[in-house]
Amino acid sequence: MSNLGGTELRDLLLTAEEEILRAWEAAARESPSENPSYDTAAQTVLDRVAQIGMAVIENRQHEDLVLVIDTLIHLFRAAGEQRPPTLAVVPLSDDRQALRWFDIATRVYLLGAISVPLKGFAGTRQLVLQQPNEMREGRFWLRDTVTALARLKRFEKKSLLGPISEYVAERPVFFRRFRNNKDAVVASLCQFDFLQCVISVAEAHDLMACYPNFGGFYKERTEPIVTDLVTGGKSREALPNVDDRSLAKIIAELDQLADREFFSYAAWDAGHWSDSRVTEFLARFGAME
Repeated sequence: MSNLGGTELRDLLLTAEEEILRAWEAAARESPSENPSYDTAAQTVLDRVAQIGMAVIENRQHEDLVLVIDTLIHLFRAAGEQRPPTLAVVPLSDDRQALRWFDIATRVYLLGAISVPLKGFAGTRQLVLQQPNEMREGRFWLRDTVTALARLKRFEKKSLLGPISEYVAERPVFFRRFRNNKDAVVASLCQFDFLQCVISVAEAHDLMACYPNFGGFYKERTEPIVTDLVTGGKSREALPNVDDRSLAKIIAELDQLADREFFSYAAWDAGHWSDSRVTEFLARFGAME
């Protein structure tokens, strides 16, 4: 992968994009909309795109990650028709569109998760802040995926991270990146999810710009990225214009949001942080209740 030039990589990704679109078209001809195909052929090619993305992240080729993201957002937009941009909510998708969005979001989460143990956050901001419809400011693709699935009653478990962790564990080419350790997969997904929430809220100035999938898991999974943020670690590269006071406010708001969304699961414990550095940071900037 490191020997590929930008033009060669672009050609490879464009070929993959064309294959996926053809597979989707074939599925549409073969299956009625009320019984959507899971687009197996398209998923296989999407896995290849994810492999390319993982390779460029591992090799710190951040300029090439832009090409991978460009392919994924083009596919996301092609997966279903958007309603007029004047609407404040995500379009009511059919099952096929929602499932295709989830397929793409799964690969986005995989790329975000692999960035966590590598501490390679240079491309995370761009990975997160993709808008399916550029006329709808502050609405990003991971949040729209959750909304589409929920509106079609395909979000019973209330978190994307469980199904995505199963997807990773079932594919050795991805799973070995996490030392074949399911706990490591879940922890990395939770930490990326928290970071993408912080990025989204900071960009949109709206807590509803994200959904706290991480809240379905015990706080110990997520807290390492929070500690990294408040101590000025590598993850702060993804928040170049967010000062400490704003960060503290967002962390406190996400803490409460996760507690509200997952109250019945009794997994997320709002207000309690095991690392005193998080508590001290929030207190210093007036974000503790």
